[in-house]
Amino acid sequence: MMRFLLLLVASFSLHSALPVTHLYFGKMWRESDPHFLAGVLFPDIRYIAAIPRETTHPSPLPLEAIAAMPNLFEQGVQLHVWVDTYRDDLVQECGLDHRFRGPLLKLLEDEIFYDQTNTLDAIAALQEIYEEELLFEINRDTVQQWHQMLTRYLKVRPSVFLKELASKGKGFFSATPEEVQEWSQHLTEWAQLPEIQAYVQQLTYRFQHELP
Repeated sequence: MMRFLLLLVASFSLHSALPVTHLYFGKMWRESDPHFLAGVLFPDIRYIAAIPRETTHPSPLPLEAIAAMPNLFEQGVQLHVWVDTYRDDLVQECGLDHRFRGPLLKLLEDEIFYDQTNTLDAIAALQEIYEEELLFEINRDTVQQWHQMLTRYLKVRPSVFLKELASKGKGFFSATPEEVQEWSQHLTEWAQLPEIQAYVQQLTYRFQHELP
């Protein structure tokens, strides 16, 4: 399982949210429709499919326009793009301590949101390949691999994932193995810090007030 998890997290840029955070905001938007959940998780397949970002990350639309889209998979894709942009803007504004920027913040978000997220529904949705996923010049085997990677990531919370990384002496993005070792020991503690809780609450509060 570790090999799949390492491949998955290596696939995400430093500026995009990790899967649990995308699912958290997806749940606030539209509960558990499988086509929608598959769409929310789809765009970052570009890393393993070796296709340009704009192929799966179209220009952001207003939430009102996303809500009016009849295809739920496409709604999910567009919400993913919107959340990436929204999150990036807030991170720049919030003034968090520098040590909590980058990959550590992404893991803290997923750790905090994990118990409030429909991971089991997402895992169930990923048991199927959707016709929309095959319209991006991506073959079925690559889509299947992406679903397997996501499923393995979603089965464990980030604090468990970090302990597995630390036990293997692995780094994470730009973080050294020594930093990962420290994170694995303190992630759950740091997730409760007032500074982090305030940031996450602001992330949620602003999204709720943006909803059409």
